[in-house]
This record gives sequence, C-alpha cells and structure tokens, in this order.
Amino acid sequence: MPLELMPIVERLMNDDIALFAVVATMVFVLSVLVSAIRRPRRKAASNELGALALEELASIERDMLALKEVYEAGFIAPRTYLAKMREYAARSL
Repeated sequence: MPLELMPIVERLMNDDIALFAVVATMVFVLSVLVSAIRRPRRKAASNELGALALEELASIERDMLALKEVYEAGFIAPRTYLAKMREYAARSL
C-alpha cells in the first residue's frame, strides 16, 4: 500500500463514522457498477467471465443491502455491521 494512504487507512480503522461513510459509498458504487453492467451489450452477453463477474457483484450487492436493512432495523450492533461490510467489500475486489 502506498505510504500516502497509511494515515487514511489508520483513521478508518479507528473512526467508525468515517468507516461507515466509506462503506456506504462502496455500496452506492457497487450498485452503480451492477446497474451499468446489466445494460444490454452484445459482447458482454457472449462473455462468460463477464456474466460470472456480474453474478458475483449482484450477489454482493444483495448481501450488502440486506445487511444494511438488518442494521437499520436495530438487530445488529454497529461494529458487527462494519465488520461484515468490510468482509463484503473485500469479496468485491
């Protein structure tokens, strides 16, 4: 990891609000990516790898949105929510 990013990463590790903002942004970006990939394209339809990547991204998006709903309903603690979102974010990379 570039040294310039270390202070940002350290801050995110210690600041739940900042981490929550980053995770919320990632959910939005994943949503935009999935919708962009779903647009009909001749080449993408014939590309099996693209279809598998789309399926995986869609699955991660569904999981993240479901987790967000559970968190907003108050069924899980913020730390649990953030830990699970980190896990999903790592899967999407």
